Amino acid sequence: MKARGRAPKVEKAETRLEMEAIGPGVAYNRALGLVRSMVLSVVNAGLEKRRLDFKTRRSYMYWIDRLVPIGAEHGTDSPQWRAEIEATIPKMHDPELALFVAGQIAEAFNRWKVRIPAKPARPGSA
Repeated sequence: MKARGRAPKVEKAETRLEMEAIGPGVAYNRALGLVRSMVLSVVNAGLEKRRLDFKTRRSYMYWIDRLVPIGAEHGTDSPQWRAEIEATIPKMHDPELALFVAGQIAEAFNRWKVRIPAKPARPGSA
């Protein structure tokens, strides 16, 4: 319950307590989003250097959205990571470029994965 007064220190402390009460899932999701955006910027810069149009680059951005959670949960050397890459490469416009981008994604993800805290357990799970 928030105090009725306007004391900034009290409001700040109460807000902090409310944020802590939300749980560790927020910190995990925030860190995962940060790592995803870092990977996205690295890969997008590489694709812009190759002068690819926006539609082509967008397909790689969707791929990053699928790969980053897999990397966070299983790692970049996992069978799930390899299965996603093997399933997606034939669908891309240039398989050689897609393989290069997959390497860039893995490299960038491994560089920043230390920012992701351990995934919190779900409430009620044993």
